[in-house]
Amino acid sequence: MNNKLLFTAGIGVIVFLIMVLFRNVFSVFIFPGDRFNYDSGWTAFLNILLIMITNSVAFAFYLRYVGFIPITFHLMSKVVFISLVPPVILHLYDRYISLLHQIKKLSVKNEDLIHQMEQYQEDFASQTITLVTESKTENLEVGLADIIFLRSADNYVEIVHIEGDRLKKDLIRNTLKNIEIQLQSFNQFERCHRTCIVNVNYINKLIKSDYNYSISLKFTDEILPVSRQYLLRIKALHSN
Repeated sequence: MNNKLLFTAGIGVIVFLIMVLFRNVFSVFIFPGDRFNYDSGWTAFLNILLIMITNSVAFAFYLRYVGFIPITFHLMSKVVFISLVPPVILHLYDRYISLLHQIKKLSVKNEDLIHQMEQYQEDFASQTITLVTESKTENLEVGLADIIFLRSADNYVEIVHIEGDRLKKDLIRNTLKNIEIQLQSFNQFERCHRTCIVNVNYINKLIKSDYNYSISLKFTDEILPVSRQYLLRIKALHSN
């Protein structure tokens, strides 16, 4: 029993030394860089293959010259299988650590994006725009985040927006096309119909009636038509 334990311990020492050599010495020259990048492609396969071959050769010498055991094909097939197990386990471990690193990086990136989005929302909420009339007099200054929608009304444009705790409608003399140009720097405003521009943040629901589409809005009972020309864009924004 003592001889068997000693023999098994010798095999364990061989595996340990080979794994340490490949992990900390050979990998520096064979696979320079971050070892957590070796978990895919031919580099992972080559790493496993080299460890398996080295283990198998070391096992064979150990069995033959220390254990005085005749080397047969059947024995070598077992040796190769046993030699394959440690590098596979090591590869799975590296894969696990690599995924943890990726999750950590994605988590940090996600936090940065959330922070940027919150900053953008704060900036947008406090930003105002002066909608210019054709005569460039009687311009309307209004908060961007307060505008719910804009609608063409003959030679005027109706701006429906929130002022304080109430809904307000203002008319300015201009075309909807000119107002759209003034708003083109702000991607939350989308045309939904030739007569309407909507703030997508206020879209409540997309409504389908026969072959026509419309949208309901938050804070108002107004229903805006959606033409087929703008339907796909409105659907995409509504789903987000």
